[in-house]
Amino acid sequence: MHYRITVILAGLIFFCSAATKAQDYSKKLALVIGNAAYQHGGELKNPVNDARTMAETLRQLGFEVMLHENVSQNQMKQAINGYGIKLRGYDVGLFYYAGHGIQHKGVNYMIPVEADLQAAEQIEFDCVAADRVLAYMDAASTKVNLLIMDACRNNPFERSWHRSGTGNGLAMMDAPKGTLIAYATAPGKVAADGEGSNGLYTSALLKYLKDPDLNVEQIFKKVRTEVAEKSFGAQVPWETTSLTGEDFYFATQKRAAKPFSITGTATPELIKASYQKADALFEKGAYPESIDELTKIIALDQYHIKSYMLRANAYMMLMQHQKAIPDLNKVVELSPGEADGYYYRGLCRYTLKEIHEAIVDFTLTIRYNPDHSNAYYWRAYCYFLIEKNHPAIEDYNKTLALTPDNSEVYYYRGLSYFELEDFTAAENDFTRATERMPDMSEAHFRLGWCYHLRNEPEKAIATYSKAITLNPSFKEAYYYRAKAYHKLNRKTEAKRDIEKALELDPGNTEYISFWKTLAN
Repeated sequence: MHYRITVILAGLIFFCSAATKAQDYSKKLALVIGNAAYQHGGELKNPVNDARTMAETLRQLGFEVMLHENVSQNQMKQAINGYGIKLRGYDVGLFYYAGHGIQHKGVNYMIPVEADLQAAEQIEFDCVAADRVLAYMDAASTKVNLLIMDACRNNPFERSWHRSGTGNGLAMMDAPKGTLIAYATAPGKVAADGEGSNGLYTSALLKYLKDPDLNVEQIFKKVRTEVAEKSFGAQVPWETTSLTGEDFYFATQKRAAKPFSITGTATPELIKASYQKADALFEKGAYPESIDELTKIIALDQYHIKSYMLRANAYMMLMQHQKAIPDLNKVVELSPGEADGYYYRGLCRYTLKEIHEAIVDFTLTIRYNPDHSNAYYWRAYCYFLIEKNHPAIEDYNKTLALTPDNSEVYYYRGLSYFELEDFTAAENDFTRATERMPDMSEAHFRLGWCYHLRNEPEKAIATYSKAITLNPSFKEAYYYRAKAYHKLNRKTEAKRDIEKALELDPGNTEYISFWKTLAN
């Protein structure tokens, strides 16, 4: 899998002379470049798709867009020069780059498709510095400047280099006054390219750009939350900001007016302000207060999908899953293709032990969002619970393809292999789980059990012991270690362990039966 990073999103906002007058952001120009067909550095899957989707989204949001694909160094420089000259007279400038990127001596560079970087010294001569775009933006004196670089963090050339000064990935850049700089992940970390048609970070960004209730800073907060969740914490976007002046919103068109259940009091501005208040309360963990505010919005606008979704999430945070389901029903009724509506309803049904219904919802989630790794993960576990281990393994495989850093999948896939009595595959997965999550006592226990079944009692004892060290109340580990000791005719240790298991679970008939065997 390739790894990619979004380097810079710079929004430069100048104060107008009359501070009380709203800024005019009507003239917007974007340059979008996607490089994927690298001749020497390895072809990338998503950059051209990302660039095309970004270009179309920006056009829908009122931008005039200049789109270029698979450009050489000369073509890239010409595109940037033409864009920079044209930018003068516009209110908003946006630059988006997807492809390989690299940092050298603290400067970030975009790599053209024909570059053959045999040594680090070539970078500043054969690549194009991101600063070139910023220089044109600064000279244009636009009210808002946005620079987005979705660039590969996994440098395909550096394995043959022997110089320091060229870091892994892209460099952190200071945010000048009025600027927001956003990274797809923390500096020095890697960001997933993704197995779908768009990268993980760009997919989230495209989703929230269209939200008329979110300004640019709020968009990145939402993106950070979603990316961190979908990557299971492996990728956490990062921002530095010194934004000033009026808030900038990508989406300025309001939703078409819909009938309100209470007339005469509701306005789009009132609902927007109320939703922002509810969202802020949710982010602070004030879930009952957020629910109260969202209930007021729904009384005013019975079609406000985001309020139903957020109220459902608040109920879920309060472990009131039964109350969340009607709101999620409303979400999918109003927007049948809303994948997350089905996903969260599936989680509620799983929690309520409605396993078959949960599987249906996770399946609908995947239908509308084939890259929803969490839906595959939870559907797999639901299949495991109803003893459908073959489809469970298929879903775990898909989860790993989408999120290879999700270490827990190895443990749970191992459980399915174990139930199918494929103990070799189970042992391999439990071994990976213990390597990736050395503090997971259950993984050590299951690995020990595999050794036990393979008639390797000494290895089983050592692994059971690790589980017990991590969890001194792990009754099953004591029981099976007792059985392993018994196999080695070490009755004193076996008796000690079975008595400990009985101390933890006095009424367990299986433990009692084994204790009687040892007593005879």
